[in-house]
Amino acid sequence: MPRFTEDFVPLIPWLGVMLVGQGMSGLLDLKKFDIAENKISKLLALMGKHGLIIYLIHQPLLFANFILVDQFV
Repeated sequence: MPRFTEDFVPLIPWLGVMLVGQGMSGLLDLKKFDIAENKISKLLALMGKHGLIIYLIHQPLLFANFILVDQFV
């Protein structure tokens, strides 16, 4: 059966990748990855904290753009 959206991806294959990443993150010394405080890193941190809201807002905007392009093409 063909997929009609790329948002649907089976959970099981990616669950293993996520678990490997979680396991390896405990091995890293996170103090080595200290990020400098500047406007770009603050913006990226803000976007990371509100990622779900950004995702939920951009989806209707993206599909509205697709509809507008379809009307004019």
